[in-house]
Amino acid sequence: MYGLVNSCIRSLVSNRYGEDKWQLILKKAGLPDEPYFNMLQYSDTITLKLLEHSAQAIGVTNTTFMEEVGYYWTTFTMDAGYGCIMALTGKTFDEFVKNLDGLHARVALIYPELSPPSFSYDPIDDCSFRLSYFSKRNGLQPFVVGLLKGLGAKFSRTVDVTLLQKRTIPEASDIFFVKHQAYPTPENKMAV
Repeated sequence: MYGLVNSCIRSLVSNRYGEDKWQLILKKAGLPDEPYFNMLQYSDTITLKLLEHSAQAIGVTNTTFMEEVGYYWTTFTMDAGYGCIMALTGKTFDEFVKNLDGLHARVALIYPELSPPSFSYDPIDDCSFRLSYFSKRNGLQPFVVGLLKGLGAKFSRTVDVTLLQKRTIPEASDIFFVKHQAYPTPENKMAV
């Protein structure tokens, strides 16, 4: 994976849990304390070690931490200079999700060795859709859940994600059911 992913993990841990926690993670993972260069490829093993040891150090499951990273990714990448590309991807939550493959195609121009996931959007109604997710990397479903919730927050949407079907062979896709609704506003919030 590109260093941008590892930089995101480092940023999340350092900002939310402290630099001491990050140092502990590096020590337990047997990794040096050096910066990750966003445009440089790193072994997936490094990223997986960072995810696993971060979850252990924070005291949550790997699934919970990976979802947190997915949620954080939306803000991190915008702040890392990809906000303009993201702004072109969609004006609504549904439009953005529908155009994720296009976003990855544009990002691949910057990262020529990118091996992006692929998404297929299947609308059900105005507030729900099925999303097929394919990646050559297995086990990143919690990241996708967090990513969808983080994107929902950017569009002032509450998002619930259910994994309907987990792939059983490498060539298959994971299928999610996604339901979303607008954040309550003072006008539509019921008075108590």
